Amino acid sequence: MAAGVFISQLLPKAKGSVRTVAIVGFENLTGEGAYEYLKKAIPNLLITSLEQSKYLDIVSWEKLNDLAGPKDRDIATAADRDHWFNACRSAGVDAIVMGSFTKADNLFATDAKIYDVQTKNLLKSAGSRGEGVGSILRTQIDELSREIARGVGLSESASKDTKPITEVATASMDAYQYFVRGQEDFERYYFDDARVSFEKAVEKDPSFALPHFYLARVYNNLADAPRAGQAMDQFKKLSKVSPGKGKEALYVTALSAWVNKDAEGYVRGLNEIIKADPKDKRAHADLGWFLRMENKRPEAMVEFEKALAIDPNFGYALNLLAYTYAEMGEKVKAIAMFDRYAAAYPGEANPIDSLGDLYFLTGEFDKARAKYQQALAIRPDFPSTWKLAYLYAMDGDYDASLRWIDDMTTRAKTDGMRADGHQWKGLYYSLLGRFDEALAELAVAETLAKGSGNEALADIILRDRLWICYNWGRLDLFKSNLERRMAYRAETKQGTDTLNRIYELLYTGLYDVRARDLASARKNLQEMTALAASIDEKEKKFNLLASNHLEREIRFAEGDFDGAIKVFQAAPPIMIDLSAAVTVQGKNLPYVADFVARAYIGKGQTSQAVKEYERLVSADPAARENALIHPFSRLRLAALYEDAGKIDQAVEQYKLLAKTWKNADPSLPEVMTLQKKLAKLKSRVTSPKGETVEAFFTVPFIGSL
Repeated sequence: MAAGVFISQLLPKAKGSVRTVAIVGFENLTGEGAYEYLKKAIPNLLITSLEQSKYLDIVSWEKLNDLAGPKDRDIATAADRDHWFNACRSAGVDAIVMGSFTKADNLFATDAKIYDVQTKNLLKSAGSRGEGVGSILRTQIDELSREIARGVGLSESASKDTKPITEVATASMDAYQYFVRGQEDFERYYFDDARVSFEKAVEKDPSFALPHFYLARVYNNLADAPRAGQAMDQFKKLSKVSPGKGKEALYVTALSAWVNKDAEGYVRGLNEIIKADPKDKRAHADLGWFLRMENKRPEAMVEFEKALAIDPNFGYALNLLAYTYAEMGEKVKAIAMFDRYAAAYPGEANPIDSLGDLYFLTGEFDKARAKYQQALAIRPDFPSTWKLAYLYAMDGDYDASLRWIDDMTTRAKTDGMRADGHQWKGLYYSLLGRFDEALAELAVAETLAKGSGNEALADIILRDRLWICYNWGRLDLFKSNLERRMAYRAETKQGTDTLNRIYELLYTGLYDVRARDLASARKNLQEMTALAASIDEKEKKFNLLASNHLEREIRFAEGDFDGAIKVFQAAPPIMIDLSAAVTVQGKNLPYVADFVARAYIGKGQTSQAVKEYERLVSADPAARENALIHPFSRLRLAALYEDAGKIDQAVEQYKLLAKTWKNADPSLPEVMTLQKKLAKLKSRVTSPKGETVEAFFTVPFIGSL
């Protein structure tokens, strides 16, 4: 769900607006810092109220921030009056509202002055009074809105063409204060801070619908699926607008379609929002996001540009447009867009993190590492950590990688996020040969995920256990974990019966291949092929991927190496998406990257196999498609070097592998093989002159020899 909605954007906007009005921040004359939030809250509420009028075009708060200039002069003081008149004149604004508020004991007084932008003449003064800060929402905003409407030339009847503000937002000033604060943190990607504010807004006014919507998004980003679902359900229930009336109802309709996996309904809903309000920048950006996900990048860029035409500093659109440029190979434009994003949000972590992503995806890993570290210096709990850890792992520095993962886990705000940390640790331990510890970490991750209600995450963790057992040849554990996973999917009603059948056919088929029961594996493949005629597109894509995997393994086992390579190369590529950690993990688990190399070995074409393995262990991550160096590739390459008499190259690979597996489980067959190889080659290193000399390894042996 990419949609995010500002309160001032959820109201119906009619065409034919006749007066453009800017409402700038109000001065705090109370002398009390506790009321500083009202400087922005009051004009935001006035914007929300007046936006309803079909006779007015109200400048958005985001556009006002753009007009404020580099000094962020969004609060109009006497010294800034000329700046505001000049800025509004250049933007085509007809009238500007400047105001202040003060208090005496418990009496709050709000005053506003409406000026003609061209002449600077005072059009009207307006004021309102009330008991307590709550009176601002109860009565003062509505009174000021009517006076401002009259001040810019609307008739008595036209000035009343709005709903009371309490019907639009909330009757609680405290709730509104927390809501505005939550919005600001949400736009900065500071999700836990936003969560605190939105929860307080709901506490102050449980009937205030919009914080529930934002909470759903915040909880999702914090890996708290149950509360995300509850918040979205509450948002729908609290929506007071009838279907087809008002933009809030249109947003609910669009989001409901997305939740129900109705892509066409989601797009139709966004277009309905844009039809109701062509200036809804977020609807344009959300539509662009969807088109980008559908690989319709040129169409997506059009929508992002429309959003930025409405608000040139709209960070959400700037970020997505920059990523789109990067995906289209337009690196220079992407960097320029990220720089523009960073300039619009100085001192924020996300623009820096996003630039790190660009450098990651374009192979400039040192620059990516620097940007991620810079983002974390700004915000230590920002989700740059797992990407930084992965960069260290790509270089083979697993000690640094694990330190960053531990830091990520320590700083996690929810059990779901802690589960992510333990899941990553399980993956890295599996590569380090720490098999038992890997399964133990995944057991912790599974417990945390299930305890937090993250059923989808728990299922992915069970999938990790399966593949780790498969990679290391533990077919007994592979089979028992398969039974556990399928039982859990059935218990939690994940996936359709057909999709779960595809899973079962793939995994049992792979088990049969390893067990040399190729006839049973072939039956599974035939059933998967037959399913293709009766399943939907999403299931069909997965079935195609699963069938490809099983078929190539069967052909390999049958000795049809050319056929196996052909099938493998026809499989869809595994692409890294830095917005989803699971895609990065999927690049390395299961380990299938050396399939072609192993097929070359099967064909007796060892020179081709050596070249392929040399690519897979290359010091350049781009050469291996940003995948980690799997230890099995080093082990198999070293054996090929040894068979070819290239003892020094073989020793180099064995030594690097011994460093990686320094704490590996000594009972693993591959680790035992390494021990034997090290013992055998201990005194057989070829000197530059071709003589055999005694060599003492600086890397300690693993276990007892």
